[in-house]
Amino acid sequence: MPISIVDTTRAGVVIDTIKRAEEDFEYYGQKPKDPKSFSIIVRLYESLGVHAKPTNKIGLPVKSTAITNLLEDVDEDKSTDLGFGTYSDEEDTTYVQLELKPFEIKTFKITL
Repeated sequence: MPISIVDTTRAGVVIDTIKRAEEDFEYYGQKPKDPKSFSIIVRLYESLGVHAKPTNKIGLPVKSTAITNLLEDVDEDKSTDLGFGTYSDEEDTTYVQLELKPFEIKTFKITL
């Protein structure tokens, strides 16, 4: 499955990590919450010491997105922040908008 995640704003934001979510795997005898689930973790940071509002373009239809902490636990408070938003266009391309403080690291989960 080809996945493309592109920062469309070039605002000094670096995409540091793109990986499969830990909850999709079986660890220590614990089954995944949803065996059919496919989630991706994206971690990025602001590198220039300024406020940034990047828009990340995801070339796939997305079921949901959420802000997580570094342990990949969904942070409900931050997922409802005004600086975080998701929208889609007619071609099933999803856009994720974030708001980053100087040098801030942010992690979000994409569920496909």
